[in-house]
Amino acid sequence: MLAEIENQPAISDALTSLGGMMRYNLQWRSEYVPLRDELNHIANYAAIMNIRFAEKSSSSMRYRICIWTASF
Repeated sequence: MLAEIENQPAISDALTSLGGMMRYNLQWRSEYVPLRDELNHIANYAAIMNIRFAEKSSSSMRYRICIWTASF
């Protein structure tokens, strides 16, 4: 990528995040989306917002996935 060759990591990171969001939006084939894909989409969105607001806020995503099953 030209941004990497020109040593512009912010541009490279922004384009990578935007590309990930575009792939996420174009790949839907069913009503359901894997949780992993949803979390990656949120991480890409947060990265773009950090660039937009000049990284004024620091955020991190930590999550714990619990699987609950019920029998009826």
